[in-house]
Amino acid sequence: MTKKKQPGVFRSAAVMSIATLMSRLLGLARELLIAMYFGASGMTDAFWVAFRVPNMLRDLFAEGNFNSAFLPVLTEESKKSKKKGAEVFLSSGFLLLLITGFCALLIFFFSESIVNLIAPSFSKQPSVFHVTELSIKILAFFLPLVSLAAISMAFLNVKKLFFIPALAPATLNVMMILSIIFLTPVLISKGVEPVLALAIGGITGGAMQFLVQVPFL
Repeated sequence: MTKKKQPGVFRSAAVMSIATLMSRLLGLARELLIAMYFGASGMTDAFWVAFRVPNMLRDLFAEGNFNSAFLPVLTEESKKSKKKGAEVFLSSGFLLLLITGFCALLIFFFSESIVNLIAPSFSKQPSVFHVTELSIKILAFFLPLVSLAAISMAFLNVKKLFFIPALAPATLNVMMILSIIFLTPVLISKGVEPVLALAIGGITGGAMQFLVQVPFL
């Protein structure tokens, strides 16, 4: 029995390793493009400060305590029947969406206060402050999107589907790369701060992490 399982375990590990490697390489390409297009400027700092806000909560909801509590229950109920597993996934997903959606609304409406709290020095640079606040508003709903992506990943892994869930995080880098290359010139031509392309790429990337998994759910 153990010998039969070994090839499957090896194959699953190999698939996830390949997907992770692809994501890391795309992440490197993203960092190089950010350096090439925007450099180490105050506006680049504005994006990273804004991106830190949903990421702090992401550690709790998408990859932290919620998922740790959800996965054992999902695994146990899925063993009983497909229907019970689906019910746990849907009810947990709905609860997660409500909680993270509420957090996203708070982030959106209190973006100015958040900037004052986590980057008080930006108040001396009005243009950087404004871009940070706007980026936070754009990225506010990144949290519910990646949380849904994480819970979908857990559900698909229980169903022995590994490659697409493991590859899903790479879509964030893909969308940011595309935004940098194609959206930056458009924003410049419109007289809009080009670094906002990073925030737009971030929120669309968050959506894609979830959407690429939907057909397999």
